Amino acid sequence: MALADRIAKFEQTNQVAFGIIEAEAAAREQKTEKLRQARLMQTRKSDNDD
Repeated sequence: MALADRIAKFEQTNQVAFGIIEAEAAAREQKTEKLRQARLMQTRKSDNDD
């Protein structure tokens, strides 16, 4: 029974870890998109100033 408990704990830990990794990846993608949009707006602004 101890082995089954350890395996269950391992699987639970993996699920939590993958959830955290997925959330961090989504946040990073969101931040990247915001930065991309800001750069695009900056480029458009400088193009209009010329």
